[in-house]
Amino acid sequence: MRSLIRWLAAVAVLTLVCGAVDVSLQQLGCQSANDRPGELVAFALQHPDVLPGPHLDLAQDGPPFVNVYAADGTPLSGTGFLNGGLARLPQGVRDDAHTNGMDTVTWQPQEGVRYAVTARSAEDRVMVAGQSLKATEVRAGRTLAYLAAGWLGSVLVLAAAFLLTGAWRFRN
Repeated sequence: MRSLIRWLAAVAVLTLVCGAVDVSLQQLGCQSANDRPGELVAFALQHPDVLPGPHLDLAQDGPPFVNVYAADGTPLSGTGFLNGGLARLPQGVRDDAHTNGMDTVTWQPQEGVRYAVTARSAEDRVMVAGQSLKATEVRAGRTLAYLAAGWLGSVLVLAAAFLLTGAWRFRN
């Protein structure tokens, strides 16, 4: 019976380790997805003459975009379009950028489309840059699959060791 408890404890520890690794890697991926938008918005603040650029359809999970909004939320210029017009960012993101100087959020403008977005206040407007999370989410899914396969393989090795050593026989 003690051997079974040891085996179950080993499986529990393995499960916790794999879960912690998965959560850590997901968080790392999500946080690193904010790097590019942060760089783009900083560049746009230093070089406002580069906008507007090409029209990018955000529904297609395209390349990173940069948009400029008036204090009242009206889109002024930019590259991020949704449903035929410049994408409208939630008011709370713009408010936080005005209050705190910057805001970083995950934005889902429509079902199945998610962006890492950085908004920075610039005088009477808000500069916003975003990057699709599609690649980050695909990598997170692959990582989970690899960890699940590693977990299953490890549990099978532990089970084989448990069975081959005769530890499964219950003794009085």
